[in-house]
Amino acid sequence: MTVTAERSSANLQRSLGDPAISYPTEAYSIVSPVSGYRGVVAVEESGGQVLELGDRQLGSAHRELAGAGLWTELSSAAGLLGLRAVGPLDDLEGPVVCISTSSGFKNLGLGSRATETVTPEWDEVHRRLRAAGIAL
Repeated sequence: MTVTAERSSANLQRSLGDPAISYPTEAYSIVSPVSGYRGVVAVEESGGQVLELGDRQLGSAHRELAGAGLWTELSSAAGLLGLRAVGPLDDLEGPVVCISTSSGFKNLGLGSRATETVTPEWDEVHRRLRAAGIAL
């Protein structure tokens, strides 16, 4: 199974190798000509299927992974959704591996917001964590 951004798989098959074509998604790693081409080839050669996902679905899975302590790029959350689309894992033979392909450093807009300096004292850090709902 390959996972691609919503509405891009048909466009991708028509435009393989054309880096000038852009797709309306923040999951840019999935719809790049190189990654997309590999996905199309994998599906065709394996008889697999394509799972199209929107940014909203990816965002939800992305937040779920973050809640589990995994900082991934938005595109990497597609692996979790693809795994769930397979259905019950009880019927599968052997181990199941769900791969996260990249860290959150590739997220669009990362580092575009200025932050204030935090005093490196526990009371101040704890206060900020409580205010953000992260600590009790």
